Amino acid sequence: MGTALEPKKSLIPKKEIFISHGKDTKPLNELKAMLIEFGLTPVILSEQPSGGKTVMEKLEAYSDVGYAFVILTPDDLSGFVEMGSKWSRPQRLRKFLKTAYPRPRQNVILEFGYFFEKLGRSRVCCLLKKPV
Repeated sequence: MGTALEPKKSLIPKKEIFISHGKDTKPLNELKAMLIEFGLTPVILSEQPSGGKTVMEKLEAYSDVGYAFVILTPDDLSGFVEMGSKWSRPQRLRKFLKTAYPRPRQNVILEFGYFFEKLGRSRVCCLLKKPV
């Protein structure tokens, strides 16, 4: 147990910062360079050794960080079809969407929720690249 003059370990912020990202690597590389310049250590899941772990096990293994940035980029398309229309037939659903819009990768959304719960709202920052 520390003395009154020594800070508790839990009060010392960690220098490791997790970055969750999609396919667009330009914002990732810009943020990574900025964090390194500030003397922080970026943790990027795709750059970490897997060691035969599943993605979730790997995420858990590298999630001991002080902060997380989640970069939401328009990497995929999503949409909806009106039920009961010719567009809602399964064979046509694969080819056509009534309304399509860009959205982030699903892994990024999962990691956003994971860190939101693990670190709390005040230690997760969501960076948005339009048109998400």
